[in-house]
Amino acid sequence: MKKIGVILSVFAFPVFVFAGMAKFTFNDVLIDGYGIVEIEAAIKDTKANDHSRCDYYLDDYIEWLGYYESFADAPKGTSATEVFCVDNFANRVQ
Repeated sequence: MKKIGVILSVFAFPVFVFAGMAKFTFNDVLIDGYGIVEIEAAIKDTKANDHSRCDYYLDDYIEWLGYYESFADAPKGTSATEVFCVDNFANRVQ
């Protein structure tokens, strides 16, 4: 049984090595037709799959407005992440 645990540990290790996780906070973002919001984004970029999540809040974090998440290609960089979150504001789940 120990051999199986060691073998699984060896194969699982590279997943953690190659996983890229980034978190962003965008304050006072103007959403056309809605107003000013705060956005918190988390992007996980791995060889196996990507995961992106944007959480939206009313200005100054007064109220949570919902989230959008995607398992498609993750945006690369700060600007691309902000554009991704703004573009998907209308697709959020509350």
